[in-house]
Amino acid sequence: MPVEPLSIREITSSGTSIPSTWSFMYIAILRLFKGMEVGGFTRSEVVGKTSISVGWIRAEDRQRVIDTLKSQGKVSGMEITSYSRDGTPIDCLYNCELMDMGGVKRLLTMALDITERKQAETQIKTSLQEKEVLLKEIHHRVKNNLEIISSLLELSRMQTSNQEAIQLLVDARSKVYAMAMIHKQLYQTGRFDLIRMETHIVNIVDFLRQAYQATARDIQVSIVPSDVQLTINQAIPCALVLNELLSNAFKHAFKNRFDGAVDIVIKETLSGLIMIRIRDNGVGIPENVDTEKPVTMGMELVVTLVQNQLNGTIQFERNDGTDVIMEFPVQRE
Repeated sequence: MPVEPLSIREITSSGTSIPSTWSFMYIAILRLFKGMEVGGFTRSEVVGKTSISVGWIRAEDRQRVIDTLKSQGKVSGMEITSYSRDGTPIDCLYNCELMDMGGVKRLLTMALDITERKQAETQIKTSLQEKEVLLKEIHHRVKNNLEIISSLLELSRMQTSNQEAIQLLVDARSKVYAMAMIHKQLYQTGRFDLIRMETHIVNIVDFLRQAYQATARDIQVSIVPSDVQLTINQAIPCALVLNELLSNAFKHAFKNRFDGAVDIVIKETLSGLIMIRIRDNGVGIPENVDTEKPVTMGMELVVTLVQNQLNGTIQFERNDGTDVIMEFPVQRE
């Protein structure tokens, strides 16, 4: 809906330069809206006057139009604020261009009323902000609930002397923590679509060092810098796999020794696959274990998550220790 539609303003009678004494006087109104009125003004109240004298454009917006005309020769899609007779602000999309009409330079202008569009945009932004706050609160509560479960598992561990039970509780707690850290990162960063996996790996390593400090005290962990980000649908199963593989390295790879090294690489390949490699220089996978047929619950969990949740592949190699490589297609936003 145009506010100042297809009006013609006389600029100057000769030359193509922009004079400093523009009158910006309306000499014709070619098309109106709302019958014979423009923003509450009749045709007779507009013709022969300037936009400033009519009072339907702010001085600063008028100056922006002039400056743009001087530098570019036309104005395309400039947002300005116009005012109706009763002072109601009207958001406008303003366009104007110099034209030669019978040897006389004139300015053809058009303003489109975008008030309803701007109001709709404001409503959408408000709605999105409300949803972001809600999502943030949901992730915060999920993270808190998982941390409560983690604390309960830790309390249970402290109340038993059975080593097998202790190990099961520690393993369960590390899995809960891995999921909690995903929701914590979503809550803290304010991004609800992607998880930065390098940050998550650092958090998991720090947690596992404490959980398995008896066997992982002096293990050196190297994490290759990475900008890989995953959606939450991929980040959670990936986090559980990482937790299981790193837990195994900390628990079993360096028996009867306190030193060792674990190298972690996560990157996106040129073929669009996420490649994760975890390699240690520990004792390696026992020769009697068939890596193609996992027998432990942990290994079975890893294979199931990679193949069924991530639609990927995983390989276990004996290479002066244990070398695990998994690949899966990246899920775009």
